[in-house]
Amino acid sequence: MEIKQIKVLIDVKHHATRFGFCYGFSSGLNIITGQNSSGKSTIVSCIYYCLGMEQLLGGNRSLVLDKSLFEEFEYDNNTLQVTNSYAELIIKNETREATLKRYIKSFNNESCNKIIVIENGSTSSYYLHSGGDHDRPEGFYNWLTLFLGITLPTVHEDALDQGKSLYLQNVFPCALIEQTKGWSDFFAQMPNFGIKDAKQKLVEFLLQLESLDNEIRKDILLQREKNIKDEWGMRYTKISERATSQGFSLRGIYPDLIKNDLKGVSLSSLSVISEEKRDWIDLKDYISNLVGERSDILKKIKNEENSNTPDNIKNSQLKLQSEITLLNRQLRAINNEKIKEQRKIDGYLEEIKKIDIEIERLDSAIKLDRFMPDAEDLILCPVCDHELDVESRLKIDSSKVSLKDSI
Repeated sequence: MEIKQIKVLIDVKHHATRFGFCYGFSSGLNIITGQNSSGKSTIVSCIYYCLGMEQLLGGNRSLVLDKSLFEEFEYDNNTLQVTNSYAELIIKNETREATLKRYIKSFNNESCNKIIVIENGSTSSYYLHSGGDHDRPEGFYNWLTLFLGITLPTVHEDALDQGKSLYLQNVFPCALIEQTKGWSDFFAQMPNFGIKDAKQKLVEFLLQLESLDNEIRKDILLQREKNIKDEWGMRYTKISERATSQGFSLRGIYPDLIKNDLKGVSLSSLSVISEEKRDWIDLKDYISNLVGERSDILKKIKNEENSNTPDNIKNSQLKLQSEITLLNRQLRAINNEKIKEQRKIDGYLEEIKKIDIEIERLDSAIKLDRFMPDAEDLILCPVCDHELDVESRLKIDSSKVSLKDSI
């Protein structure tokens, strides 16, 4: 990326003159010279600000930018109050050139957490310092990453989501270096965003060392190990609860996966306590005992059937057939209802997916809408003092549903 120009325009109260500055940069080494308090740091700070990198200078607008850009300054022995100001930065790469416009102070409540990008005659707005500014298409850092043509290393946080291991604010300190703590630490102002060893990962990323890839693979393997342990614990709990509800006990394996071995798992079994409550009976033996009891019962029934008359047997058969027919009808009706309900559930799940997508779009729109000027706050024209709201002048009542109410 090459910085071509930085420009700041300032409007002041009760003054028609527009103040500010504009400096261009050429390829190669550029040196900004000037006396103390002449504005050298202000130029650099505005470059940071337009790139959304004010965190590297220590915080928000009031901590990064000079108060002359958003509050007041001295001119001809007069103190002038700033009413509106913004900065414009022109950047380019090998194939593209874009102008980044960001408000410092706005008389019509234009958000400072929005950057307007002008490229090839088209204008787009992107938000920053809010959720999704690195991942969503409406996020500024996502746009800047694509403009720079770089791919940040990623690591799987769990089985479904991906989380960036480095953000643009971690990468930019290697290009925007300020001597704040001597020359012993180039990355003194780098925010870590909870990333372990962020500075080390940045150096490995810049040098394309294999250690970063190995560390990312290690993180992935550790996450897989955690997922396997969690799944083991969940299945163990589920089987154990179901076995307990039937009077069985799960023996030979443990809820902690590490404590188990292949031999123990292969010899594990479901067991039930004997009627005398002295010994544990293996499930296989328990089933064998039940099969034996079943055989005895069938023999007993057969003997009883032999003692019954043919008419009684026939009547019993007809009664059983009638009951079976009724049960089959009920079963078919239940299955049909089950199919209908499953179709409803599938439809509901599909609608939920659509609603989730729409909520995310509305959430992004809310963030962009929050950064747009609030037209309702402008009742009178700042030039001619006439009412701006046509509906108000015509006494027309209108009701609008906000994006937040839509969610």
